[in-house]
Amino acid sequence: MSARSRSRTRGQRSKLSRVWLVHTTSKRVRAKTDAGFRLVFERPDGSKVTKKANIKGTNEREYGTTDSYEFKLDKDDVYEDAAVYLEMNLRVSSKNAWLPTRIFVIGQRSSDSKCILLAAYPDWNEWFSRDKTWSHKLA
Repeated sequence: MSARSRSRTRGQRSKLSRVWLVHTTSKRVRAKTDAGFRLVFERPDGSKVTKKANIKGTNEREYGTTDSYEFKLDKDDVYEDAAVYLEMNLRVSSKNAWLPTRIFVIGQRSSDSKCILLAAYPDWNEWFSRDKTWSHKLA
């Protein structure tokens, strides 16, 4: 599993104002979940920013559906140049598991509102569960 490459200019300090996580849930048995989850951003200095997903209802992450979640970062000092080291752990927060088939992470720069691809996994095939060892580094 490898992310599509992203080009960045060294020394770039564009702050991210928002990030979207877009995913499609597998059609496999027991792949769906109603569990909440969070995105964890790890900065180069080791400090972390954790954002909880705003779950709108129980019809999200159903078999074969594509869902998106927005995470506002304008007050959190997460920068595009840190994305090389950016660790996004998606962890469900219940006792069941979840199997997506695609995951994309898109960021928006504060400076020019340009959207950039931070991570792309068009062929994801790993389960997420409550067990910390099942967290996955996305970028």
